[in-house]
Amino acid sequence: MPTLKLPEYGRCVVQMIEQLKTFADREDRTKQACKVVKVMERLTPEWKGMEGHEQVLWDHLAYLANYELDIDWPLPIRRMEEEPMSKLEYPGNNIKYLHYGSLIENMLVEIAKLDNAVDRERGLIKVLQRMKKNLVEWKGEQGNLNEKIARDVEMYTQGVIRVDEVLPLLEKRLKAKRR
Repeated sequence: MPTLKLPEYGRCVVQMIEQLKTFADREDRTKQACKVVKVMERLTPEWKGMEGHEQVLWDHLAYLANYELDIDWPLPIRRMEEEPMSKLEYPGNNIKYLHYGSLIENMLVEIAKLDNAVDRERGLIKVLQRMKKNLVEWKGEQGNLNEKIARDVEMYTQGVIRVDEVLPLLEKRLKAKRR
């Protein structure tokens, strides 16, 4: 089955348009084309209030008919160019550990810049919790992850936040959860 040019209308509309081409009388084809456009309008109600939506519908009708429909067009038809879909470009940032993601990396860099110790500790605790969840979800590891997370934080912050600063926070969170 061939792919649809405009999938929002479905195969039924394409079949209706193909049926239109078989009508012998131009006047009948024009009347039926108006009905097909009404069906197309019902299938795309979000366009109803849009300026020029009627023009778009008639342009789509002509496009779906491969510009082979011989009718009295109520509006001048604009040709649609068929361009292949371009691939979506992804940001070129190199994430060191995919299981943490770029947001964790960016947050750690920003936390390392904080001067206020209380804000820094609060932010760090939240990020550490997320890092631990990500590790468990991605790697399925349940063992003691504190050492790995602490080393990763030190690496991300280029030594600004050290392992010996992170480990007590991780241990404190563990003790609080056990109670």
